[in-house]
Amino acid sequence: MAYNPLENYEAIASRLEFLKRKARDPEDRSLLEQIAAGVERLVEDATTNPVTKYRSIPRRDYDVKAIKATRRNYEKDFDFFVVMVDIDEFGKFNKKYGQHVGDQVLKAATEILEEGTRGYDIVSKGYHLHGEELQVILQAPSQEIAALVVERLRQDLERKSVEKAGYKVTATFGFTRWDVEKEEFEAAQRRADQRMQEGKQEQRNRTYYI
Repeated sequence: MAYNPLENYEAIASRLEFLKRKARDPEDRSLLEQIAAGVERLVEDATTNPVTKYRSIPRRDYDVKAIKATRRNYEKDFDFFVVMVDIDEFGKFNKKYGQHVGDQVLKAATEILEEGTRGYDIVSKGYHLHGEELQVILQAPSQEIAALVVERLRQDLERKSVEKAGYKVTATFGFTRWDVEKEEFEAAQRRADQRMQEGKQEQRNRTYYI
């Protein structure tokens, strides 16, 4: 059976809670509470990108079971879509204005994407080597609806970035349907990423679907 870090953490947390209830000595309970707090901190550190922690961008390591659980009961027919977002010419912000401006741009872009999605969608830091990239795991009833949402996110970024970051920011979006029952997340991620990269060669600040 594959190792599941989420289930492993939940099992440890449950055992610690049981021991806290059983402990009669106040010092023992205090020690167990400290251990539990330490475990929670380790989980936070393990699931947050250390470079972008203050930007509230989690790591890209997703548990498929947890993602499926975000699907609301009355939306079981919704499909998942993986969206890769590459900020256009991101390097110019770091080179021309300094890294603090690059951080500011990335933070603003993340906030705009989060504001434009729903609680059960996921905005995070992308995995990829081509530059500063974000990704969204989106739920929608059809490709057509997903395309409308992604295009709105692109427009939101272009329209709101000056107010949020102090600079106009655009990005190129590539997205694809992710069949959570039949394929690994990484397969859909690579597909969306490839389409986004191909799209950038055609025209930036656009959305592309595969």
